[in-house]
Amino acid sequence: MIETKTTFCRICEALCGLEVDVENNRIVAIRPDEHHVATDGFGCTKGLKQHKFYGSPDRLRYPLKRVGDRFERVSWQEAIVGIGAEVARIRGESGADAIGMYVGSLHPIFAQGFMTGLGSKSMYSSATQDCANKFAVARHVYGFPFTQAFPDLDNTKCLIVVGANPVISKWSFLQVPNPAKRLKELEASGARVYFVDPRRTESAKTAGEHVFIRPNTDVFFFLAFLHDLIASGGVARERVAEHMTGYADIERLAAPWTPERAEEVTRIPAGKLREMVAAYREADGAAFYSSTGVNMGTNGSLAFWLQEVINAISGNLDKRGGTLVGRGIIDFPRFGVKNGVLMRSDRSRVGGYTATNDACPGGILADEILTPGDKQVRALFVTGGNPLITMANSARVRRALESLELVVVLDIFLNETASLAHYVLPATSPFERADLPFIFPLMLGLQSKPYLQATERMITADGEQRDEATIYLDLARASGVHLFGSRLTQWTLEQAKRRHCKRHPERQPSIPQEALLSTILRLSGEGSFGRLLRARHGRRRPDHQPGDFLGSRVVTPDGKIQLAP
Repeated sequence: MIETKTTFCRICEALCGLEVDVENNRIVAIRPDEHHVATDGFGCTKGLKQHKFYGSPDRLRYPLKRVGDRFERVSWQEAIVGIGAEVARIRGESGADAIGMYVGSLHPIFAQGFMTGLGSKSMYSSATQDCANKFAVARHVYGFPFTQAFPDLDNTKCLIVVGANPVISKWSFLQVPNPAKRLKELEASGARVYFVDPRRTESAKTAGEHVFIRPNTDVFFFLAFLHDLIASGGVARERVAEHMTGYADIERLAAPWTPERAEEVTRIPAGKLREMVAAYREADGAAFYSSTGVNMGTNGSLAFWLQEVINAISGNLDKRGGTLVGRGIIDFPRFGVKNGVLMRSDRSRVGGYTATNDACPGGILADEILTPGDKQVRALFVTGGNPLITMANSARVRRALESLELVVVLDIFLNETASLAHYVLPATSPFERADLPFIFPLMLGLQSKPYLQATERMITADGEQRDEATIYLDLARASGVHLFGSRLTQWTLEQAKRRHCKRHPERQPSIPQEALLSTILRLSGEGSFGRLLRARHGRRRPDHQPGDFLGSRVVTPDGKIQLAP
């Protein structure tokens, strides 16, 4: 008998609401949830076919240990004890930083908790390869890396998109389901929409006007735009004086960068740039937005910084139709600044790069492994990532991984990186665990239509797969440390796991995730997990309120936007 359940996708920020058909503990079909409070019956091809990926016969189902040139199935006990002993040895011989971790996106909370318990700062992630510029700039300008302003898409009258293709890749750092529909609605409302890109992307074909730019010259486009905005009287000077510092430096910086000078480099005609500045300046609510095309360019940080400066000094930051800063169910930026979370300023051993979001650049991981000396990385945990094929110079990365004394991979498949591991630990898929839409909606409010949703697990794992939180809890104990460096946290979670195992002896040992998530919701005043679960299609939260960021939620030392940090 088929049972239909509601859940949400976890592949990208869009977090689309889904209906899932389950038969005999197997997902047989996925459809968009037409009654979802925010995603309105949208789902992309990847999201609607993901059960075929998770249900593959190639799924990892049991812990594996390398023996010679092959893998052998081992028990969880053998794997955890073996890994813990090696971690304790290496940490004792070379210090905590000799143990590194690479994660496939932003830091999973319990993976970070394990590294914090070890005392290691050797964190790397794929986010350092495609969006670290946004985090670095936000920390300097707004005081916290995750303070990420986003376009008020429902109300903007002018949207300029640089180096982004949301129809294909969605709106990075913002939950916007069905981007093609939203762009068409925006254009139909009378808004001016520009796509500045070296190619006429799928998004540019959907709505708005394509403006060709020579690749990797975005920083000069932004400089010229800033110049003409100032020259044409587009600065909200009273707002700047009240809420921002460093404007005089910005004015001096932009002075030489006329549209004609920039045209020589960017190939955007000076007249077209002035037209865009006029449309942006005259709109009652305008916004710039950029993504990986800018992020991964040579001057990604400078370009994104200038974008944020333009949105700020024009009066469009914290304005209806401009760019907004969302609210999560907790004030995560203030919490982070107060407790030093994601605020490290130490530098890497190789290259002297400043940590961003408490992580070192993924591009130096191979060097940190291969370069002898104090704090040389000797062991590596890989959580939901595949650095062997996602980082440049794969031959050098392979050589580095093969030289390590311990490689542990947590994943759902035996991928290229896992094929070099000493231990491979099978993790649950998103459909095999309870969840909340965590980082972006829950903690930061990065949603075009704010809402909350809970999901129970859709199916039970068909092998010995365990959730990431439980795996790192057990690894912490075996390594002789405590999650998050807290004896109380470690003890509390172990007791909760023990009680949960007694109640459900038929399942793989695990932390009671629904109870943990319920605690988070209750502490933030959002009720229990069970109560939220009853809102099957999600529960709307209050809409974003323009005017509630400047002067109240900026977490720089002086409470003002730093235009020229």
